[in-house]
Amino acid sequence: MSHHSRNRWALRFSTLLILTASFCILSGALLVGQNLQRILTLWGESFQMSVYLADNVSTSTIQQIKNTLQQKDEIGDVQFVSQEQALGQFREQLASYAPDLLTDPDLVKMIPSSFQVSLNSKVPAEDQLNVMQKVAGDLTNQSGVDEVSYGQDWV
Repeated sequence: MSHHSRNRWALRFSTLLILTASFCILSGALLVGQNLQRILTLWGESFQMSVYLADNVSTSTIQQIKNTLQQKDEIGDVQFVSQEQALGQFREQLASYAPDLLTDPDLVKMIPSSFQVSLNSKVPAEDQLNVMQKVAGDLTNQSGVDEVSYGQDWV
């Protein structure tokens, strides 16, 4: 009788151990899946485009490009970054890495004015890349636009 109850106890213990391990594996997979979904959602929310402007572009052309961007339903936010603002941001980010570069008087000539453009939050994540490609294609041929970048080399 004692041998039979010992086997029953071992069977119960192994069943409990297997169930616990199964639930831990399922919970871990669910946790990884949810975290991956959050990361992808955050990446989707931060999908941005930089529209670099040609040198010596007129104020009216800048306004025309801004109006073109703001009229598109897919576009959420449009921010103009002047050469001086871009240079200031560049200096802040590289102050400790390349202090000699920051004193170069020709540095401002190398940094163009630009628009930082983000998509409307209503654009579904699966459509964001196609929307960016379409907007970039439309802007590439527009007067005053030198280059459009939206991380296409990374996506």
